[in-house]
Amino acid sequence: MNREERIAEVLGLQHQLMRTSMRYHSRTMAYEGLTPAQFHLLVFLHGSEGVPTAEAADALGVKPNIASGVVQRVVDRGWVSRHSSPDDGRVRLLSLTDAGVEPGQRGRG
Repeated sequence: MNREERIAEVLGLQHQLMRTSMRYHSRTMAYEGLTPAQFHLLVFLHGSEGVPTAEAADALGVKPNIASGVVQRVVDRGWVSRHSSPDDGRVRLLSLTDAGVEPGQRGRG
């Protein structure tokens, strides 16, 4: 197999992976009743120790007041917690709760 054929094969596999991932994420969002913004927030927070709300708004590509509504809905469902930054009490940090880590662990709310 020459270089061009390998590249074409990798691109085909990459496309297949993206399609499979999109189907999985779409099913998860539908099952959990998540909006795309809520899902994006959960993915963005995964693996972080605490993210400032303003940084989450930037990641979502929305203004902070819009992000506040998205955050509030996932906080209400018990998937995200808000806490004060130890460095600056005015800054609110967002973290996933245990229930927010895995779709199978989340309850419908």
